Amino acid sequence: IEDYSYPLLAWHPKGNLVAMVYEYKNQLLLHTYDIESGEEVKRIIPLFEKVNSINYNSDGKKIVMSAVKRGKGQSDVFVFGVNTSAVEQLTNDAWDDKNPVFVRDGKQIVFASNRLYDTLRPADDANNFLKFNRNSDLFMSPYPNKDNKVLVRVTRTPDCNEDFPQRYGNDYITYLSDVTGIYNRYVARYD
Repeated sequence: IEDYSYPLLAWHPKGNLVAMVYEYKNQLLLHTYDIESGEEVKRIIPLFEKVNSINYNSDGKKIVMSAVKRGKGQSDVFVFGVNTSAVEQLTNDAWDDKNPVFVRDGKQIVFASNRLYDTLRPADDANNFLKFNRNSDLFMSPYPNKDNKVLVRVTRTPDCNEDFPQRYGNDYITYLSDVTGIYNRYVARYD
């Protein structure tokens, strides 16, 4: 069955390289194409059964992605080393984490999630699903995340969705919110 959510695209910060993630013969591929030289590189992305979104950091050496590990069935945030193919897992819980982006020169990652808490808990139990939240808020994590278990909650709106965060300069992020009943673009500033 064809998966129409692919290909995923992300432009390198220099603007000369586009990264594409797509499925080919039941494997996920990261395909980069240099529009100036015509050079192409294809590599298999191991460990994942689905990638939901990708985004480069400010120097283009890492890609942050929302992905589902094989056999897990949950979307988490991962950082993929472009040159090394190393994979770092930022979140590991039952909540849906989506559309992560690097901000603040790659020192933080902002993502949308339906989590109820700002604390990373690897072993969330089934009782949390009784309070399951279908609406998403924005959360921010330091990167690299060295044993920091607390996220910064950017928004707290239980009755509406915030999604698709993007960096906007160095001191702002933009995102979509349906707080008025339709999606509008909002701007958040770092304190």
